Amino acid sequence: MTGYALVDVVNDRPIGCTVANQLWVAALPPSDALYAVLSKVPPGWAASLSSDLLTLEQVDALKLRAGDVRELAF
Repeated sequence: MTGYALVDVVNDRPIGCTVANQLWVAALPPSDALYAVLSKVPPGWAASLSSDLLTLEQVDALKLRAGDVRELAF
């Protein structure tokens, strides 16, 4: 595996009364993660690398394979 990156995604246009925020994970180097995540969200959304890190237990639980990109649900 080449790395994991957490990506914060936000739509600056409110949905109802709130701004939509999402957290995504990409099993890619950080330099590729932003583009991979942005290719999965609607146009007009912005993405930035998160400063948060995954624990080894979280990585194992996600069962990510190289190149996987997915939204994390809470």
